[in-house]
Amino acid sequence: MIKNKSRIKLKVILCYGIAEEKELIERAIRFYPQNRSLSLDLGFCAALGTTEPQLQDDYDLLVFTGDQAIQNIFPSLGKSYLLLGHRHSFYSESGIEPHLPHWLNLREFASAYIGERNGIPRLLGGLSRHDSIDDYLDKSSGKEILFGNHQELIATIKNQSLETGLVFLPMFQKPAINLCMDAISSGNMVEHILNQLRFLEACRYNKFDDFYQITPDQSLVPETSYSLFAKHYDSYMAHVDYTAWVKQVLAWQAHYSSRKLNRILEVACGTCNVSCRLVKKGFEVFATDKSPQMLLVAESKPDHPQLFQSELTQSLPRRNFDMVLCLFDSINYLLTKKEVLSCLNRVLRSLSCEGLFIFDISTLANSLDNFSDLVAYTRKREGNIVHEAYFDEDRMLQCSKLVFYKKMGKVFTKYEEEHRQYVYLVSEIINIITQTPFELLAIHCLEHSQNLLKTRKSDLDRKYHRLFFILRKPAQ
Repeated sequence: MIKNKSRIKLKVILCYGIAEEKELIERAIRFYPQNRSLSLDLGFCAALGTTEPQLQDDYDLLVFTGDQAIQNIFPSLGKSYLLLGHRHSFYSESGIEPHLPHWLNLREFASAYIGERNGIPRLLGGLSRHDSIDDYLDKSSGKEILFGNHQELIATIKNQSLETGLVFLPMFQKPAINLCMDAISSGNMVEHILNQLRFLEACRYNKFDDFYQITPDQSLVPETSYSLFAKHYDSYMAHVDYTAWVKQVLAWQAHYSSRKLNRILEVACGTCNVSCRLVKKGFEVFATDKSPQMLLVAESKPDHPQLFQSELTQSLPRRNFDMVLCLFDSINYLLTKKEVLSCLNRVLRSLSCEGLFIFDISTLANSLDNFSDLVAYTRKREGNIVHEAYFDEDRMLQCSKLVFYKKMGKVFTKYEEEHRQYVYLVSEIINIITQTPFELLAIHCLEHSQNLLKTRKSDLDRKYHRLFFILRKPAQ
C-alpha cells in the first residue's frame, strides 16, 4: 500500500451509445472502500465521434471501458498495450516500441521474447529468449515481460488475465488503462471493475510517479461467493428470525459494553437483513461483503446501510465503530487460522476502545447432525434450487454445492456454486483470540442465556450447533 493517501482523478472514456457502462462504473465505485490508499474522483467523457479530442491535463488516470471506446475516440492509435497480471506482456500491432512509458518503473523485471530479438529493450532484470510459445509458457518466471507482436498468444494471455491484472495503454503521456468491459459477461461486470480497482491499488501507485512493484495477489482472483444465488438468498433464508437475532445482539452489547451504541459495522453482511433492521432502529450502520451481487440486492432495500465491497481479510472502514458484527457462520469461510487472525486484527483496528466484536461459528455438532449428508430441493417460480452438502471430517471441511436450474421457456439452464467452510473447534478459536489484544468476554448459544466461557470446550463442540463469541477491544 502507498504510505500517503491521495485522491486520484479518473477520466473514464465510455463507448458511445452504451449508457450502462457509466451506471456500472458508478455502482462499483460506490462499493469501493474510500478509506483505502486509492481514493477516487470520477469524471466521464463519452466517445461520441470519430475526431480525436485534445485531452485536457485534468486527470491522473485515463480509463477506457473497452477496445471499442479506444477505437471510437482514437481511431489512428492502433493496438498497443502492456498487460500486468499473472503473466506480463507488451504487445504492439506495428512491431516493438523501443521504450516503455516514462511513468512506469519496472526495474525488477526482465525482458522476454520468442525467436529473434529485433530491438526489444533490455530491462534491468535481464533478457531471456524462448524458442517457442510452449517454451515461454513452461519457463516464464512471472518476473518477465514478454515483448512482441504474437497477437494470438498475447490475446490469449490477456483474456486469461483480465480478472487478475490490468491492461495499461502505453501510448499516452499519463497512466491509462483499459477495463476491457467489452470482454466480460454483464453478470460479472461490477465484480470485474472492483477487481480491477483492487489490483490497481495492489500495484502500489504513489501518485502514478513511482510504479515500483507489481506482485499480483492470488487473493484477487475472483471466487464464487453467493453470486448467481444472491437474488434467491433471502427467500432461501426466509426461515431465519432476523428480528430475534438483532434483539439478541443488542442485548449482548448492552450487557457487555459500557459504550453508548451509535455506529455499527457488519462484515460479511450478505443482503443486509440484520443491518437493515439496525438502520431502522436509528443506528449509523456500515456493511461490507465479498460478493458484489449480494451488495446489489442489499442496495435495493429501502433501509440499507452504507455498503462497501471487501473480504474479511481485507482492509475495513476505519470509523471507530462501537460494535462490529460477523454473523451466520461467515468466519467458517476463512479456511485457515492465519486468515481468522488477520480478520480479528483488521476488526480490532476498526473498533473504538471498549467496542465489541460479536461473531458466531457453525460447530462440529452442526456439521455432524445437519450437514454430513444433505440434499435439499427448493422449487421456485423461475426455477429450482438443489442444495447438496457433505462433511469431510478428516479435513474438517463443510462442503456445499448450490445448483440452480433456471427456467428458460420450455428448457432449464444449469448454474452451480460451490462453497467450503472450515469447522473450527472452540479451543482453536480461543487460541487465535489469545494472539490478539482482544478480551474474550463470553461464549453464548441461542438456546439459553448462560455464559459458556467456563464450560469444557470439547463439550461445546458436540452439544451446540452455533456458538457466539463476544470480544472487547481493551481501553487505552
